[in-house]
Amino acid sequence: MPNDPPVHDVSVRIEQEGTNKFRIQSDQLEQIGAQLRGRREFSIFQSIILPLIVSVATIVLSSAFQYVSWFNSVGLKDATDVADKAARTYETSAAAIGTRHYAMLVFLPSLRDLVQAKAEFEQSARARADLLNARAQATAVPGAMAQGKGARILSAHRPMQSEVLTPTARS
Repeated sequence: MPNDPPVHDVSVRIEQEGTNKFRIQSDQLEQIGAQLRGRREFSIFQSIILPLIVSVATIVLSSAFQYVSWFNSVGLKDATDVADKAARTYETSAAAIGTRHYAMLVFLPSLRDLVQAKAEFEQSARARADLLNARAQATAVPGAMAQGKGARILSAHRPMQSEVLTPTARS
């Protein structure tokens, strides 16, 4: 057999020390192990390619986990910003509503009093105007108006012409 490895003679001494316990004595144990395992050849796949594949896979996997972590942190930051803006908007609107509510509580009674005062003033002014018109019409000469000569308004301290006594009228 031309392809068979060369044969080496070895001596081994085996002694039994107890049940299922043996003692092997030989100064050629390394040679025996090498012959039983066979000669180890250099493998490019196991020495270079496989560690390279494992390294690349580790880098890709760790990069993928870092990307997912980054994506989640960006999403969390955006959600936090939106929540902060919503909280600020709520606080601003709550303050505005509170201010308007307080202003309304103060303003409405004042407005009601102002409207009532204006209505009373307008009613009083209308009554005075009506009274003045009535006085003016009462003091106007009715005969002069009918003849188209115009109205003659007499003041209270000046007597009417019919009331003025002439010397001939006294007799």
